[in-house]
Amino acid sequence: MKIIIFRSIRPEEMGFVISDIIEIYKKNLEITIISNSQNLHAMKNLSGVNNVITFSGNNFEYYSNLEKEINEYSKQYYELAVIPTNGNIETYDNVYNFTNKYFSCKEIKYYVYPKKLITKEKIGIRKTIKKIFKIFTYIFCLPLTIILIFIFYVIAFLKK
Repeated sequence: MKIIIFRSIRPEEMGFVISDIIEIYKKNLEITIISNSQNLHAMKNLSGVNNVITFSGNNFEYYSNLEKEINEYSKQYYELAVIPTNGNIETYDNVYNFTNKYFSCKEIKYYVYPKKLITKEKIGIRKTIKKIFKIFTYIFCLPLTIILIFIFYVIAFLKK
């Protein structure tokens, strides 16, 4: 099984992720870690890691100057992509979106310590509430802000 694991948490914690993944799947695993170049050697030294690739971007996002690098990664197929988290899954949306868009993966899962893999909800109540709140914010708060700015300017003009 080909697995790609994103170094999305502190490098010191990646060893726990790798050992848990190996314990969960126990098959013939080919584990690849994608990390920044500063952590290349630390990731290569982890037991169970077959390959480490480096990404030059600061975050797992699309950068136009890294298009060639991203295209090289897109050519690989992985059965599973694992995004290690610190427990707050929603803060890793950029890594999920990057993985979903640029990597050929059968499945994407979040890793939560200890030994827990979670599949992202496609449409859940939490996401729905978040979208409703965002729409409400744009519809209500933006015009309100404009009105308040206008009132402050009128008051400032009348004081002169």
